[in-house]
Amino acid sequence: MHVAQVFNVLKRVEHWPVWDVDLKKVTLDTPVSTPLNSTKGTLFMKNYGGGEHAFAIQNVDETRHFEYYTRLPGVDSEWYWTWSEHPTDGYVDMKMGVRVHGGAALLWRGALAPFLGSAFDSCLKNFKSLAEHGHVDGQDFTHLYQ
Repeated sequence: MHVAQVFNVLKRVEHWPVWDVDLKKVTLDTPVSTPLNSTKGTLFMKNYGGGEHAFAIQNVDETRHFEYYTRLPGVDSEWYWTWSEHPTDGYVDMKMGVRVHGGAALLWRGALAPFLGSAFDSCLKNFKSLAEHGHVDGQDFTHLYQ
């Protein structure tokens, strides 16, 4: 997978629910036909108690980083994707994570820990499959990225 493939998938925000298991929709303040560096917008994730939870998109760099932020009771949380290209072979390493800061940070880290590993693994697997082959869970989505 190459950096261009990574951002080809990321900039098509209307299709994110194909690979992100908890995502309902995304809106960007910048048209996807323009460079998205430093764009802002909103992610809407499923709230398992019902409804959806909004995250503010921030710190976008098409070559290496995408971040979204939300306030939870007692903490600020920054959720992120990072990717870097190997200089020798051009392939990409991707990581997904969350930073939690504030008075209730230890409580939130403990509460989120049982769920994050499998959610991150699922999103990364789906993202990689979509970027490299145009498929997620055996479904063909190549027509979305042509």
